[in-house]
Amino acid sequence: MRRQGRELAVMALYAIDGLPSFERRQALVRFWQLFVTPEVHEGLFEPSTKNPHPMEEPALWKAFDAMTEEVRNPNAQFRSAREFATDRIAGILEHQSEIDNAIRKASRSWPLHRMPQVDRSILRLGAYELLHCEDVPPAAAINEAIEIGKRYADRQSRSFINGILDRIFQTSSRA
Repeated sequence: MRRQGRELAVMALYAIDGLPSFERRQALVRFWQLFVTPEVHEGLFEPSTKNPHPMEEPALWKAFDAMTEEVRNPNAQFRSAREFATDRIAGILEHQSEIDNAIRKASRSWPLHRMPQVDRSILRLGAYELLHCEDVPPAAAINEAIEIGKRYADRQSRSFINGILDRIFQTSSRA
């Protein structure tokens, strides 16, 4: 549930990255509206097959195709993941300038705006957990960010994310 919550948080952060603060709330409302049926959530987190048939639609596409106007209650797992994600997003937005400064310092000469958007979203989540979530061990925060990077970012991003978050941890008060 926590991994799915983190992935949802990264997706939402990606969706609102670059938006003015007055538009973020509405963008987040629309983001959560994508999950009106449990099938969308299940399709999103369904394990991918190694070599799918070229004509087979991904599970998420099937879920969107099956959506109707009828809104059903999401399952308990999605509610928990969404609650976790919402908590993380609120914390990241509240501390965004501090988090972004920590990422800038750790990345040395690599400007934040030049980083790939998905990497930036993952780094913000990881940095928030390192700096503000005492209940998450630092190694777990870094590992979770790397695992999310494996799923959503490119191969080079893994070591980049690891290096930045490790520097943030080394310079934080939790080190």
